[in-house]
Amino acid sequence: MSYRKGDIWKKTRSFAAKQIIPRRVGNFVNPLCEVADEFLEHLESLMDDSGTVADVAPEINKWAFQGRNSSSVIKKKNGNSKHT
Repeated sequence: MSYRKGDIWKKTRSFAAKQIIPRRVGNFVNPLCEVADEFLEHLESLMDDSGTVADVAPEINKWAFQGRNSSSVIKKKNGNSKHT
């Protein structure tokens, strides 16, 4: 079956709208804050005496790369050990 671009967009948008509802998004706020706090603590451990991190870019890249698995991290923090 062939879809026009508008049909694909409509189907995708309809699916996304069902996923992004306050109740579902709210479940991720605390775990995301915990992950962010852990990252900030890590950066603080790298600070020199003047309070700066010499090269923060590699740390941000590592954090972003690891964030690709953030859904499993969040599920673990929520007490759900099932992987998707």
